[in-house]
Amino acid sequence: MMTYLEAAHLILAEAGAAVSEEDIVSRAIAKGLIKPVGKSPVKSIGVVLRRASQNPTSAFENAGPRLWKLKEALDTDSQVSMREAAHQILQKAGRPLHYREITRRAIRLGMIRPEGRTPALTLRARMGDDMNRNPVTPFVRVADGTYALKEWPLTSKVPAAKKTAKATAKKRQDCACCGFNPKKAYGEIGEDILLKHKDGKAVLMICGNCQIMLKLTSLVDLKARLAEIKKAAPKKVAPPKARATKPAKV
Repeated sequence: MMTYLEAAHLILAEAGAAVSEEDIVSRAIAKGLIKPVGKSPVKSIGVVLRRASQNPTSAFENAGPRLWKLKEALDTDSQVSMREAAHQILQKAGRPLHYREITRRAIRLGMIRPEGRTPALTLRARMGDDMNRNPVTPFVRVADGTYALKEWPLTSKVPAAKKTAKATAKKRQDCACCGFNPKKAYGEIGEDILLKHKDGKAVLMICGNCQIMLKLTSLVDLKARLAEIKKAAPKKVAPPKARATKPAKV
């Protein structure tokens, strides 16, 4: 499953035009890209897109009331170079790769310059656009987010791309101090809003409340206080189960 932002990026790239928030959600659900969270996924995706569009380097642009589109690239050569970079990376690897791994290798080799905060999504969108519009595209998707080259011989089993530790590791969504999980509490709009906190050499992800408290005390002391509060809190007692009454004998 993708995040709402990733799904919106892919849907808009495939459409090549402005799409309403309702249509973005319906198309993403129909393609199995997202799993709706909460009662109003359309409202949630609108909040996510508005928040993302506030970044000057964002790929999203508001095209009207509840309408969104992708910003037009100022340099069309950059689009071609990203496709060429993906082609060369796959040729060199000789096996299918996830689009995030393709992007990581291309950036590391200096083949492409990161575009905005989500260069991997941009590269995926360019590859998807090439597959949809170019009849002689060299790319073929062999799994969710994983691509290969058409020139490779087809086999009954396509070799799976190796998963790196970074690709498989899930981002921490709960506060390292108090355990609060914004994503569980607020849904999609609460994803990736934890803040980085340096504790010596370690970098921890904490919530906004704990960040304020850590200006007043140490991490060890704050954790100890929270443990005491949790220990002193009254335990929830389950209500007694009602016993089934036997029918009276007549």
